[in-house]
Amino acid sequence: MATEAANRDPQEGAVEQIPDEVWEQFVQELRDRLRERQASEETRAEFVQMLMEKVREDPFPSRAQLDLLEQSLPPEMVADYARLLMEKAGSEPFPSNEVLSRIQRMTQP
Repeated sequence: MATEAANRDPQEGAVEQIPDEVWEQFVQELRDRLRERQASEETRAEFVQMLMEKVREDPFPSRAQLDLLEQSLPPEMVADYARLLMEKAGSEPFPSNEVLSRIQRMTQP
């Protein structure tokens, strides 16, 4: 029995010792942070969608717009963005080297 007591984690049972109001405050803080992160991700997705539309509509999107889009682009949308640039390059008789370079950079292994 003495070895069992010696092997116990000294923090075991610590959660039960936290006062209810402190625990509730902690849980509320976690919920607030989760909501903020979700709102931030939703806003980022809206921003990316808006920029994708601007790039799609603009025959010559600016380097600044493309840079902002690439910096904000979540990994799951990289393929969509690459397809958008390929469509843009494919529709021009002389596609810009900027667009071609970006496509190449994104499609490299």
